[in-house]
Amino acid sequence: VILSSVPCYSIFHSVLNEVELRSSTQQLKPIEIFIDAVLTAPFPEPGESIRVDVCSWSKAGQIDEFKLQRPSGLDSIHDFVDFVVLLKLLDSRMIVQLFASLLVERRIVFVATQLADLTAVINAMMALLYPFTWQHIFVPVLPSSLLTFCCAPMPFVLGILRSYLGEA
Repeated sequence: VILSSVPCYSIFHSVLNEVELRSSTQQLKPIEIFIDAVLTAPFPEPGESIRVDVCSWSKAGQIDEFKLQRPSGLDSIHDFVDFVVLLKLLDSRMIVQLFASLLVERRIVFVATQLADLTAVINAMMALLYPFTWQHIFVPVLPSSLLTFCCAPMPFVLGILRSYLGEA
């Protein structure tokens, strides 16, 4: 899981794919070295890229170059948003109602059984706001220990797993 205030899904997707590749070695050290190299590298500005040199996970003693390319412009935030899941799980009436609630800055809690569905629907709904952005509390997956956030008096968008509802 990557938590960030910057919606650079393509970078995060690349990093997680590389971590998955390195996890096939059954050793933690290559993963730790890679993550450390990525975290210490400066985050690229929009439209720029950086290169991170890391030890090869497949060939001992060799250095691999890992490129992080940050898309330019705000339109790139839609590159990794899955609107298909939103359209499969919610009917058009519900989508319009949620969209209207976002525009008038209401408190919205999304509840789902599957984490992947929860994050896909929330990210798709937030992407529908474009070119506007949500200026209030936004927690796509709220941990069970923070369920009291649901009582906050200000506008929010929260995602909760259905299994957490019994703990409230």
